[in-house]
Amino acid sequence: MILTCKAHARQEESKLNLALSEMKSSKELCYQLLKKRDDNGREFLDILNSNRKLKCETAQLHTKHTEAIEARDRLQFVVDGFSQCSSEYEQTLHDKALLEHQLHEANNQISQLETLNLNITASLNNSLSSELVSARASQSQHIDLNPVTIDLTCESDSCHSIKTLCCSNKKLKKYIRINKFITKTNRLNRKHEIDPQNLQLELDHLSAKLHTMTNKYSASEKHMREYMLAMDELVRSQSQENQCEKCDSSNVLPACTFGRYVDIFDKYKQSQQQLSERLLEASELMDMVKYNAERYESLANDLQCSCVNQPQPPETSLHRQQFRFNKGGDVVNGVDTLLKSNIGKIIVCAFPYSNTLSSSKNKYIANNIKTVISNITDSSFSDKSVLSRVSNSTETHLDLN
Repeated sequence: MILTCKAHARQEESKLNLALSEMKSSKELCYQLLKKRDDNGREFLDILNSNRKLKCETAQLHTKHTEAIEARDRLQFVVDGFSQCSSEYEQTLHDKALLEHQLHEANNQISQLETLNLNITASLNNSLSSELVSARASQSQHIDLNPVTIDLTCESDSCHSIKTLCCSNKKLKKYIRINKFITKTNRLNRKHEIDPQNLQLELDHLSAKLHTMTNKYSASEKHMREYMLAMDELVRSQSQENQCEKCDSSNVLPACTFGRYVDIFDKYKQSQQQLSERLLEASELMDMVKYNAERYESLANDLQCSCVNQPQPPETSLHRQQFRFNKGGDVVNGVDTLLKSNIGKIIVCAFPYSNTLSSSKNKYIANNIKTVISNITDSSFSDKSVLSRVSNSTETHLDLN
């Protein structure tokens, strides 16, 4: 009985020891679990804090991304403005090329008109002087001469009270043809006087347009520099943030956007270089156009002085008084009638461009004519030596003209 009680007590004691050891182990396990729970709570709080920080950073990045998109839109607007300026600049260059071509054609036409005017003047003077020299007199008389004043301007009152001359039908027709040609030449000269004015207006319009484009280019260049500085700062800040933190999905879009901005800046630099080169070419073209315009104006002035201001002798009242038609007739009274009618008025009809000469040249012509007339009084008009002297004096007048 006693042994069974001891054995039972030992069993109970062993059970108690086992339960005590289990309690100790469970207590330790509970302590570990509590500690682990505290650690997990702290980790959870850290995760919440980091999540809040990430949300704040995400909001900031979204704001920067929105600002970058707006800057991208502004830059795109500026680039579109540059493309428009480039198209306008190309159109301006095309217009300048057309104006330069027209100016070249006008210069060629002016040179042709000058050559034609000189040839016509020379041929006209030669034909009229040869007709005056080759006029054959029907009667040869000795002529007593008084001092004669040669009026090359045909503006005196005596030109309306002079005896009429009988001139051949062919000579009158020739004078009428000359008058028609001079009228046509004056009409062409008036037409070509308007061309330099139109060219000057177009040049002024293109110069104003080029000045406006230059101002637009300067303003857009200033804006682009400001945008470039702002975008450089954004790129630097983004690169620093990327070095400190890992890039997630929210950071991929701004990086791509900045890459596009870098490409846009490169294109802008290239376009800026091209525009600077084209502006230099435009300035050279403007200098060339101005030089051609000045040359055109000088040529137009020379042409106006040499052609437009020349008199038209066949349309004067003297011509209508002095000449009339005669069927198959020649000069009736020869040199005697010419001298009696006033040699100055005949010279005006024979040399219609004497008004364009200087006073010294006109005096020289008058002296030569007086010398020839004094020689005619000493010999017959049929003498060939007298005719040769008349021809020489006329050639001298033409050389001076």
